[in-house]
Amino acid sequence: MYYGEHGFGGGFDEWGELAETYFLYRSEFGAEEYQRIAKIHGGKHDDYTAAPGQRYNYFVRTVDENGNFADSNIVTGGVEFMETAIAEADNPGEMLKLLVNLGNKPQKTGSFSSEKAVIEVVGREFPIFQTGLRRNMSVDYAFYCTAGEAARLEELARSPKPLILRDWRYGTVFGTIADTLGKRPELNGGFAVNFAFTRTHYDMEVPLE
Repeated sequence: MYYGEHGFGGGFDEWGELAETYFLYRSEFGAEEYQRIAKIHGGKHDDYTAAPGQRYNYFVRTVDENGNFADSNIVTGGVEFMETAIAEADNPGEMLKLLVNLGNKPQKTGSFSSEKAVIEVVGREFPIFQTGLRRNMSVDYAFYCTAGEAARLEELARSPKPLILRDWRYGTVFGTIADTLGKRPELNGGFAVNFAFTRTHYDMEVPLE
């Protein structure tokens, strides 16, 4: 295993005699539940979804055509970086790294709201009533950006895909840039940019295919 600049990864060439495809599993250090985070080809994978400052356990599983499997040893790793990194969730390696944070630290806000629904079901005399709580969480950021960084951030804000944001303060968050960017030109050709990143549900577990 090895440490990259913003991703933790490793090579698994010693498994080449067992299968052509490997599945990488990860859990937070000390937790028992593992998540299948990647289907690996070519004996190598970089984990660009790991939260900075968080330790993880990893293992690799190979599965043959009959459903038999073999697991590697468990290894521990993590990454450390001070930038705020943002990318499309399906391509986390293509990160935009923002370093110069303007003003105070990012402001995190959260709230809970109640949801109620009445559902008509065929075969039932009366509809079903469902209720639950919805959690809302967002983080407000302000950065100094170069012109190129500001243009890329605008592209991400317009993207129809879910985004991944990795921050040493708040870990890894999947979501979207809410509304539009605030953008103010600076004298040196850069921009002061502010935006709100809103958390959304995202299932990153890959299928067993």
